[in-house]
Amino acid sequence: MSEIACNLEFSSSVEAVWKELADYGGIGAWAPGVVSCKVEGSGVGAVRHVEMPGNTIMEERLESLDDATTTLSYAIVGGPLPVENYLATIKVSANGSGSRVDWGATFDAPAGVPADAIASGVEGAYNGMLAALKTHLGES
Repeated sequence: MSEIACNLEFSSSVEAVWKELADYGGIGAWAPGVVSCKVEGSGVGAVRHVEMPGNTIMEERLESLDDATTTLSYAIVGGPLPVENYLATIKVSANGSGSRVDWGATFDAPAGVPADAIASGVEGAYNGMLAALKTHLGES
């Protein structure tokens, strides 16, 4: 099992950051490279189909969404990323007068696929999305 961990501090409140992240179908409003996002179902169990450039689609199933702890998790259930048992967790917590987002994941790499290469690519994507969320919220 491999693990990824990224985080970023925000001057925005926990509530403001959580509002964006908890909108499971709203990722296209702030995440770079998202062409469109369609969600099937609602609440836990909903599957979002995130279209990326080149008609590439990631399918992510919402596993948990907890407003009280400002935490959500999702599993990758389809798409081009060569992973198995992929589970990501996003948590927003207070940090002084602002907030902090921790975005991590665990996964298994299939035989013959280097887990460190997958982890490096996903970490880059998560860090880019966190920076884009910060910009979307009006922070520099």
